[in-house]
Amino acid sequence: MAGSLYSTSRIQTSDVIIKFNGVEVENPDHLKILVGQANPGTKVEVVVNRNGKLKTFQVTLGELPGEQKETKLSKKAKEKLGIEVQNLTADLARRYGYEKVSGVIITSVDPTSVAGRKGLREGDLIKEVNRQKINNVREYEAALEKLKPGDVVLFLIQRGESNLFVAMEIPKK
Repeated sequence: MAGSLYSTSRIQTSDVIIKFNGVEVENPDHLKILVGQANPGTKVEVVVNRNGKLKTFQVTLGELPGEQKETKLSKKAKEKLGIEVQNLTADLARRYGYEKVSGVIITSVDPTSVAGRKGLREGDLIKEVNRQKINNVREYEAALEKLKPGDVVLFLIQRGESNLFVAMEIPKK
C-alpha cells in the first residue's frame, strides 16, 4: 500500500519539495516514487523551498481516496496477457536498478501466454501502456480495461538500462 502526501500539514500549494525523508527530490516523477514507496501513516521529514527560503516539516502520510490496497494484478487483467505486475517498491527498485523511474514491475509471466511468447519476463518494468505513462497497478489495470480481444497494446518496457517497445494482440478467447 503506497502513501500519498495528501495529509494535514503546513505544506502549501506553491511550495517546492526539495527533500523527502532525507532524499533529494530530482523531479516530480521522482517525488511520486518516493511517496509511493512509503506506507500511509508513516511520519517523514519534508524540506520545501517557499519563496526562496527552506522550511522543514514533519508530515504524516495519508492515503489517496480509493487507493488500491492490493499490489497484485486482478485476475481479469492477468488473463488478458498472462503477466502479473506489482507496484514498484523501494526494495524492488533497488533490486532491479529502477530507483529513478516509475512504472509497474512484472512479477511473473506465463511462458505460454502472449506476453511470454513476446519475451516479457520477470523484472521488466512497464513504463507506458499505449503511450500512456503508468505509475501504479491501478493505472495499469485502467489502461488494460479499455482493451478488448483483438486490440493491439503497445508497452514501453525498461529492462535494465534499456528501453524497448513491445506490441501484442489481446487474445481472442
